[in-house]
Amino acid sequence: MRVYSVSEINRYIKAVLDTQPSLKSIFVGGELSNLSNRNSSGHIYFTLKDETSAMKGVMFASYASSLAFRPENGLRVIVRGRITCFERDGVYQIYAEDMTPDGLGAYHLAFEQTRDKLAAEGLFAPERKRPLPAFPESVGVVTAAGGAVIHDISTIASRRFPLCRIFLYPAAVQGASAEAELCEGIDYFSESGTVSAVILARGGGSAEDLHPFNSERLARKICSCKVPVISAVGHETDYTIADFAADLRAATPSAAAELLFPDSATLKSSLEAADFAMKGAIQRKITALRTSLSILSSRPCLQDPVQFHRHKRERLNLLSERLRSGFEKSLEKKRLRLSLGANGIEGRSPLSTLMRGYALVYHNDNLLRSSHSVTPGDHLRIRLAEGEIHAQVCKEDQI
Repeated sequence: MRVYSVSEINRYIKAVLDTQPSLKSIFVGGELSNLSNRNSSGHIYFTLKDETSAMKGVMFASYASSLAFRPENGLRVIVRGRITCFERDGVYQIYAEDMTPDGLGAYHLAFEQTRDKLAAEGLFAPERKRPLPAFPESVGVVTAAGGAVIHDISTIASRRFPLCRIFLYPAAVQGASAEAELCEGIDYFSESGTVSAVILARGGGSAEDLHPFNSERLARKICSCKVPVISAVGHETDYTIADFAADLRAATPSAAAELLFPDSATLKSSLEAADFAMKGAIQRKITALRTSLSILSSRPCLQDPVQFHRHKRERLNLLSERLRSGFEKSLEKKRLRLSLGANGIEGRSPLSTLMRGYALVYHNDNLLRSSHSVTPGDHLRIRLAEGEIHAQVCKEDQI
């Protein structure tokens, strides 16, 4: 009895699988799980499963870098690749060369994934949008050289606002190099400081053609640009990630030019109307000032200043005389009232009573009112109108 080693068995199974033509390029559908694409090498490891079974799979970096969408756990996909055995572990798995979403286009899925991610970061928020310059002095256009897009934008700019200069940054608008060249164009105008705004433009196209404008990298370049960016990609029904990231979305390149460049004819009409209104306002102001000046010049003080001064001086003298006379009369009345008041006070004064022959008699410094308050021998002080007398009680008579 021969005993086989594990390596021999695994090698045999691998050889059997590798000799099966149907397994060399096969399509397998299932749901992604256990997804791991954090390997520094760029390889993607996953498990493909259905309701009852599962199989392991790997997509090497050379194939993974070409995917138009980002694989996620739970996503149903169709994987094209070859099935063989990983000899070391004795595990068969599919080596994927391509992967597409099952029932949903890869480009559409990539668009939704990028849109949702950037929206969650706030890159599409309305408050982040910047207004376009009212009168752009120069505008940068990132688009293909020699195409209809730059011709249309230049023509409209020449017609509407010929003072503005147009600078072109030629860039591929589809294909493998488009994303990098479009980003370089945005960076160039952002750092040059020579333009007031940037138009990112191309004509319409399929989802595959517009794929570079759905780039996350390009969206971030647009948001970080130092001047406002208008996205004019495709036709009215086509939306790209660049449209959401830009400060303004135009349905077509021509519409972008119409929105950005003011109409010089309209500006001229507005300036003429403003000039007419300003002249009318100035003329009305001059007329009003002349009327006011005429009214002022007709006043007596300006017609005959000497007579006006004389009249005012006479008026002042009259008022001064009235004031002096009124003051003297008021003063005389107050003097009379003061005199009468003084006489009344003088009539009620104790000294006035003494002048009529009366006297004040004090006993022990107390005013004496009754003879009963003294006895013979008491000393008295008598106050007269003029001077005092000191006396002694000889006897007391009762009345």
